Amino acid sequence: STASGIFPTQACLDRANTLLGQMTADEKYAQMLQMERAALTPQLVTQYGVGSGFSQGGSAPASNSPTGWADMADGYRAAALASRMKIPFIYGADEVHGIGTVKGAVVFPHNVGLGATRDVALVGQIASLSASEALGCGVDFLFSPVVAVALNERWGRTYEAFGETTDLASTMGVVMTKGIQFTPTGAVTGILASAKHYVGDGGTANGANNGVVTGDETKLRAIHLEPYRAVVAARVGSIMASYNTWQGTKMHINKTMLTDVLKGELGFGGFVVSDFNGCFQLGMANQAGLGA
Repeated sequence: STASGIFPTQACLDRANTLLGQMTADEKYAQMLQMERAALTPQLVTQYGVGSGFSQGGSAPASNSPTGWADMADGYRAAALASRMKIPFIYGADEVHGIGTVKGAVVFPHNVGLGATRDVALVGQIASLSASEALGCGVDFLFSPVVAVALNERWGRTYEAFGETTDLASTMGVVMTKGIQFTPTGAVTGILASAKHYVGDGGTANGANNGVVTGDETKLRAIHLEPYRAVVAARVGSIMASYNTWQGTKMHINKTMLTDVLKGELGFGGFVVSDFNGCFQLGMANQAGLGA
């Protein structure tokens, strides 16, 4: 039950707080994990109460078909409901232009091509179709849209961005967010979008991937933060942290940017997720990011 279709009602929050009071520390930790399917079995979901699983790009079940994917996701969901706390399971897919890992799914152009069209209606249609195909495969969490502002073509992920301007990233990011999460009539699709990578991934020195974001705070806010302000206002359900460094601190453990700015100033109330093994890349356990 949700008030906006994305964020929870007070009744849901009250129920969640009740569950938190009944959970062990291990169960709370397991709920915050999103494990790659190759390492996750339904038995582990039941035993530990793992909260989420996902398919990294190219990672598919043995039966790589819509039915095979749906059966896999249903297996995890049934396992979650057999756990002690019976908290529903979320399944994600690391796809940014359709769910192309699924055999027979539509593979749409990369975001840089969509941005070049300047066709807002087209991007909305692509987002809606991606959500529809994901639902048919049992996926309810898409790692899209990328709302990076790509300032240097040497950045190897430039093709994931809609372009080099803040306005374009904001406009297309909002359209894709709405298309993934909502139908044209405003009803919820049942899928979360995940805007990424927060924040500044397209503005690193010399375009280095996972590098140091250049410029002062005024530049960061004016260029890179604005697309997130836009998608938060559009009720995006999740935001993924970046591997980048900002003012000497990796974004995954940057409390100022994650808590004070994103959750406080921008009012984001959804899931903040790490990028793949984001905390482990810092030589830390996943718990290291909890303080941020």
